[in-house]
This record gives sequence, C-alpha cells and structure tokens, in this order.
Amino acid sequence: MAGKTKQRKLRDYNVQTVFDNETKFNGALKFQNSLAIEGSFTGTIEAKGLLYIAEGAVVKADVKAASVVVEGVLHGDIQAEDRVEMLSKGRVFGNVTANHLKIEDGVLFEGGCEMLRSPESVNIFSAPLQQLKQTLMEA
Repeated sequence: MAGKTKQRKLRDYNVQTVFDNETKFNGALKFQNSLAIEGSFTGTIEAKGLLYIAEGAVVKADVKAASVVVEGVLHGDIQAEDRVEMLSKGRVFGNVTANHLKIEDGVLFEGGCEMLRSPESVNIFSAPLQQLKQTLMEA
C-alpha cells in the first residue's frame, strides 16, 4: 500500500499505535485504545478499542475487541462488541461475532457469522403485540 494511502486509512480509523511491517511477535496482547498491526502476530488479542490488521499483516489469533478492521490476513475467531469490517484485500479464516458486519468485494471469508442484537432491539415479526407497543411508546 502506498505510504500516503496507508497513513490516510490509519487516520480515518483514528489509529493511535502502529506495529510496523518488521514487527513479529507472539503472546497475549491487551490494549485500551486503537492499534494497527502491519507485521505478524501469533497468540491472543483482547482490546477495548479498535484493532486494524493492515494489508500485508498476518495475524494468527483469536480476537476480542470493540471493533476490528481486516485488510490483511487473520487466522482465528473474532468477537467484536461493535463492528467488523473486512476490506477488499482482507482474508479471514475463522468465525465472526459482531453487532455490525461490513464485507467489501474481493474479501476471502471462510467461517461462520453470528450477528448480535442489542438488548433493546425488538423483532417486529415475532415480538408480542404488547412489547411492540411499549417499544414504540419509549421511542
């Protein structure tokens, strides 16, 4: 990826820390804010913020994070509190659990997907009439 394009993407996602393409490490990674991995990582990842797996990165880990963006390769399951985005060059080999999922054309995704619903959401096709009325009154 061209330098300016890469910097723009990282800025668009408000990435604060970057492990560059020469970084290779193993273990348990925990962080609070946002992180981009451009190199390789093997282990587990637990994040309160955004994990960005950049083009050229190879991550072999189960991931729990607020949000995950995959433009590189991920071998492992993703559990995201908010969203998962798979960008056009992304490769994901594992299951995804998230509230929101965006998959661009060109992505290779081999795994299952479970969409989470917020506790406040109501399925209008199966909820009892009284629950629908109460939900509308609260809105």
